[in-house]
Amino acid sequence: MATLEALRDIGIFRKKIHLAEAFHVENPGPEDAAMTEAFKGLWVEMREPTRAEAIALGDAPAKNMSEMDKIVPACMRDHNILRDDGKRAEAEQVYELIRNSVTLVNYFTTEWMGSLPLARRGVTQSAK
Repeated sequence: MATLEALRDIGIFRKKIHLAEAFHVENPGPEDAAMTEAFKGLWVEMREPTRAEAIALGDAPAKNMSEMDKIVPACMRDHNILRDDGKRAEAEQVYELIRNSVTLVNYFTTEWMGSLPLARRGVTQSAK
């Protein structure tokens, strides 16, 4: 028999997002290669948002930055990004890095939201 906590953890979908992939372009210039190299190997693992978090984000999460600022760090399960002093960065610091780049925040949001099982099945909020 499983505990509620174990069932909640199993039932929550996770997505590992590799940040360097945000900079992969068809005809890369020197700056694209530099960005890809700088972010090479860095990843963020996100859990799916709760029902309340998903409602707060709405249909266009990237347009709702004030909610994203609260919800993304709360949904961040793991990452491999260090602060300048070599200690593990806090989720808020990692998200600040992501949100300050239009390229990264668009890629990140698309990967995270697009990976959720309901999004992959084509279920929309209006269908609920």
